[in-house]
Amino acid sequence: MGRVRFGATFIKWYAILAIPATILAVLLVVLLDDYITSWINSLSYINWRLVAVEGSARLPELVGMVVGLAIILGILLLERKQVESNS
Repeated sequence: MGRVRFGATFIKWYAILAIPATILAVLLVVLLDDYITSWINSLSYINWRLVAVEGSARLPELVGMVVGLAIILGILLLERKQVESNS
């Protein structure tokens, strides 16, 4: 009974994740097919120095998000171990 329930849950979550990802991939291929030449031509007009400045200004935000995510995952792992040891 446990195997059947696990299998059904696995298939459900697999479908929940796979269907939107497949739709997104198909839409992305259609978008790239239609606009890729204009995007490539527009790359020559970008001021890459300003892009680098803006990217370096956003680096602390990225580091903060990664650190926050690591803290949250660490708390979840510690709580899971604590719950398993109490069972």
